[in-house]
Amino acid sequence: KSGIEVLEDLHADPNLSSIPVIIISNSGQPVEIKRAQELGAREFLIKAVFDPNEVLEKVKKVLAGGTMAPQGEWGVRTQNVTGAGAAEHPEEKPTVAQAAASVAKATAEGKAFILVIEDDKFLRELLVRKLSSEGFDVQNAIDAEAAFTILEERKPRVILCDLILPGVDGFEILKRIKADSRIADVPVVILSNLGQKEDLEKAMALGANDFMVKANFTLDEIVTKVRGMVDGK
Repeated sequence: KSGIEVLEDLHADPNLSSIPVIIISNSGQPVEIKRAQELGAREFLIKAVFDPNEVLEKVKKVLAGGTMAPQGEWGVRTQNVTGAGAAEHPEEKPTVAQAAASVAKATAEGKAFILVIEDDKFLRELLVRKLSSEGFDVQNAIDAEAAFTILEERKPRVILCDLILPGVDGFEILKRIKADSRIADVPVVILSNLGQKEDLEKAMALGANDFMVKANFTLDEIVTKVRGMVDGK
């Protein structure tokens, strides 16, 4: 049986369904992650991008009687991330000085700056963690306000943008980006669960460089797309 099938069996058994489950997988496909979450998994760690100490910390917490992240709030912890939306908890948010130092360090190291605009906490953290592990300088935002606050200060090499966002949607964000001469030439990749032909056509007409349906691509494929755009391919 696959891990998802085992998880389905555990979820269906009233004697076992309360046992916390941590998924450790090579797959980072959003549709698989979503299914695991629906079946009650508390965490989803991708082998290529997590620190083994994280697993020990989570297991020790359970054995000590602590609670794990509830459904809807689970996710891989991100490290060395700056910018709006980078931390969900006040104690994790970097100071202005720390953020500035992190940006300066990334710039000095020649890292390509990528902006991720995504309101889904878990997918956002996965994208940030994966891109960071691949050598990119990453900032993230959960909405248009946070995104344009970052864009006023820095010009990214590539922007990854969801369509369904709180307040202003991804189409309007794309329209505003392409109307701003300072950042109009920045490649924008739309990442969305909307896969209808009219959505794709609208995004491309507004200036998107690519349109990727989340359920159809793995994190590695998204990284490959970003790297190709950074390299001008």
